Amino acid sequence: MDAVDPPQETGSLPRGIVYLGERLPLWGAAAFIAVTAWAAGTLLLCCLPDLQLTASERIYFAVLTGFSLVSLLTLGLGLIGWLSPGIFWGVQGLVIIEAARRGRVMAKPDAAGGVRTWRDWWWVAAALPFVMGMSLGSLSPSTDFDVNEYHLGGPKEWFLSGGIHFLEHDVYTSFPFLTEMLLLNAMVLFGDWYWGGIAGQAVLMLFAPLTALGIWTFGRRWFSPTAGAVGGLIYLSTPWVFRMSIIAYSEGGLAAYAFGAVAAGFLAADRLRTRSTVGELTTPRLTCVSSVILTGICAGSAMAAKYTGLVLAAAPWSVILTTVAWVQSRRGGGGVTNRQVFAAYLFGIVLTVGPWIVKNLVETGNPVYPLGYAVFGGRDLDDGLAEKWRKGHARPQAGSVLGEARDLCIKVFDVAAVNDWQSPLIFALAPLAFLWPTDRQRVRMLSALLVWFFVVWWGMTHHLDRFWTPLLPLGALLAGIGAASLKSDPGRRLVSAAVLVGTIFNLGFVSTGLVGYNAGLTKLSAASDLASRITGPEIAWLNESIAAGRLPANTKVLCVGEAELFHARFPYVYNTVFDQVIFEQWCGGDGMTPSGERALKSAVEIRRVLKEQGITHIYVNWGEILRYRQPYSYGYSDFVHPRRLSDLIAIGVLKSPIGLPPGLGRQVISPPDSDAVRLARKWAPELISPCAGGECLTTGEVFPVSE
Repeated sequence: MDAVDPPQETGSLPRGIVYLGERLPLWGAAAFIAVTAWAAGTLLLCCLPDLQLTASERIYFAVLTGFSLVSLLTLGLGLIGWLSPGIFWGVQGLVIIEAARRGRVMAKPDAAGGVRTWRDWWWVAAALPFVMGMSLGSLSPSTDFDVNEYHLGGPKEWFLSGGIHFLEHDVYTSFPFLTEMLLLNAMVLFGDWYWGGIAGQAVLMLFAPLTALGIWTFGRRWFSPTAGAVGGLIYLSTPWVFRMSIIAYSEGGLAAYAFGAVAAGFLAADRLRTRSTVGELTTPRLTCVSSVILTGICAGSAMAAKYTGLVLAAAPWSVILTTVAWVQSRRGGGGVTNRQVFAAYLFGIVLTVGPWIVKNLVETGNPVYPLGYAVFGGRDLDDGLAEKWRKGHARPQAGSVLGEARDLCIKVFDVAAVNDWQSPLIFALAPLAFLWPTDRQRVRMLSALLVWFFVVWWGMTHHLDRFWTPLLPLGALLAGIGAASLKSDPGRRLVSAAVLVGTIFNLGFVSTGLVGYNAGLTKLSAASDLASRITGPEIAWLNESIAAGRLPANTKVLCVGEAELFHARFPYVYNTVFDQVIFEQWCGGDGMTPSGERALKSAVEIRRVLKEQGITHIYVNWGEILRYRQPYSYGYSDFVHPRRLSDLIAIGVLKSPIGLPPGLGRQVISPPDSDAVRLARKWAPELISPCAGGECLTTGEVFPVSE
């Protein structure tokens, strides 16, 4: 019960059920976006006639496709500079009104039935604690680097500037940004970049129960209500799903749309197989075309969530559906040809990911920026940055055929059983799906897609474990089918006991901090303060110092080595590790000289640039720079060095660094042989100095700019 009404313990942050009311406005904004998504998706489905969906399938596809449309609406309004609360509330309200007027469409009843027995209701009810925990956890201020750097950081910059434009200092913000547009939408509706962003995290959380609904409807249609209900529970109770729901990554959306493409693709493929000509026992052509377009919309949305969606969803389903149509035409089925299928599928793809491709093409000259530099080039990139990006995101090489085989076995075992946030239920029950008594072709197809998702992760990515999470919906669905495959009473009791024990274990696991920072019912202002101190203590100090008047109100900071800046409440300039180093551009001389040998510009030139940009302070995060300079990391400009800052002080551009409070900017060296310390002793011994505890490593400095 501590998770429901946590006790107030000595020294802990204020927390308890009394702070539930603080979250209601955030949930309200998230609910408005969700209703808008349902409305937009309902209008879209009205444009795809004769889909022959059940009521639950219509809700599922309406909300799923609707989120993609809301994302595109946000992109469009942002590109023309209309990031105004009044416009967003008005436009989205009109969408809801129109959907309410036109949304009553008859749904084809499901012959498999709905949730009919107490066992089926138990599977649904057992998922509710996880959804409640996700709802609370999703409102946690972020402590994750990628989230603070670009998932939330990019939308924050656009919100503050009033429009969406190319950010030359943040290469990540040129990715397709389906989920990030939902964060921006919440910021605009809320009228505040910080708490609006937190409300947006609650929107992204909804992809988890939405995917579970998709698993449920899929299981009901093709297998049994129990298969769908158990699969949905297993998915929602998986710690990885909980973790993705309380951290604003894009993988939750990617998983939702990749599975949506599977659900729509199975419908389309089944209808293409049933002689697509108008006749007594055949599927109408319009139904086939609408199903194919819906598949393209879901697959294109997967790519709009992340480039990986191209190989997870967009490419596979183009091959599958056109092949099915070609085989059917060879058998004399007539009706829809493979060319027509491909055209309909491509229409759905272009509708959803096309705007992102065009945006990149116009802004950078590269439709898949920052990928494809060797083919398309790209604004603000050069050969060095492109190579750094390639190496930083390349698949790790095992070194030999035997090494690759060993690595493959290790990764398979890790995904199936070892990974910290994997559920023991998925791959314990999924193999039982092959015991399904009828029509095992669908089980084989689902299994093949699951294997493909793993192959894409292992063969085409740099092996971050969260990148394989899009296979979890398929694994959970197969586990649900496996659980429903056992028809005897002993088998059913055994599976029920296993699911019960596994669910309780997972509930205990996700109730801890093992799945990421979860503020739960902590007072929101206290949780925000804690998150900022965890992620950037010097940034938190700058926030406080400006608010308290210890630093000028017009403080604007050039951040060097620091890009995790969502919590910063002051104006700043920064660049990511994969962009041109702004400090070097502003202060360095001849650009043709290697970075480490570049001389400083004259003091007059540097002062002029800093004054034009309004920079009052320079913050250097030496800890991050040391991390980037490790042999196994991305690398960092040789121009940035402690001696360079000393030279700027010597020529009168900067003043001596501000004395930071104890615990900030310096840390006692322990252990003495850490990677950062070894590198500092070799590369920049100036960062090591004596202190009361022995030796200290300088991790951050704030330099005032001379007037």
